[in-house]
Order: sequence, then C-alpha cells, then structure tokens
Amino acid sequence: MLITVDFNQVIRALDALAKEVERKAAGSPAVMREIADAMAAAVAENFEREGKPPWPDIAPSTKEARRRRGAWPGDILNESGALKSSIASEFGADFASVGTDVPYAAALQFGTEFMPARPFLTLTNPDMEWIAALYSDFLGDF
Repeated sequence: MLITVDFNQVIRALDALAKEVERKAAGSPAVMREIADAMAAAVAENFEREGKPPWPDIAPSTKEARRRRGAWPGDILNESGALKSSIASEFGADFASVGTDVPYAAALQFGTEFMPARPFLTLTNPDMEWIAALYSDFLGDF
C-alpha cells in the first residue's frame, strides 16, 4: 500500500487559496485599521515596559544630566514625552504601519557608536500572533 503526495496539486491548491485571500482582503481597510491599532498598542507597550526585551539602562552620566534638569528618575525613552506622543499609525486597503517623524528616532531605535539600540518600533512574536489572529478572524473559514 502506498500514499503519494503530488506537490504540483499542493502548489495549485495553495495558489488558489492565496488568490481567494487576496480577493477577500482587497479593498477592505477595516482589518488593516484593526492591525494598525494592534501595532500601535504593541509600541505603546514597548514604552510602558521599557522594551520587549528590556532596553539597556541609560548611562550614569545621562542619568546625572537628566537629574540636574529634573527629568530623572524617569523613563528611559520618555524624557519629554515627544517621542512617545509622536507615534502614529496609518492604514489602507492593503497596509498597516506605525511610525514617528521625530528626527532622533532612528538613533534610539538602532543605536549609535556611543549609545546602544533601544528598539521601540518592534513587534514580538506574541504581537505578530495577535495580528495574525485578527487577520484570521477577518478572513474566516474558506
């Protein structure tokens, strides 16, 4: 007795499924709004938890400078609140995004020669699972 899998049939079935997903999702920004909201919530949680995983602490000299300005103790990436409050989301029929236009954001996100990265625009595996579940709920069963 023998069971055989014809991968050409599998590929054709997957192609048909992908086309059905594309057809169902096309021109439907409602789910993208939910996904953008979920992404923004994940970024807000990054600020609340000071990173997922936790960001490196700031340098003692930075703590001292902030203390003299009355901004320490405080949050690692929230001295003035400008970065956190600049986070905005956008969505359309086929995209969802979250970002900021603060000029120094890239230095904080990726780090510099003198400062470690503290990625705040990041999604963890549980965040991605949440987003996948939103999309799955939207698509329903085929």
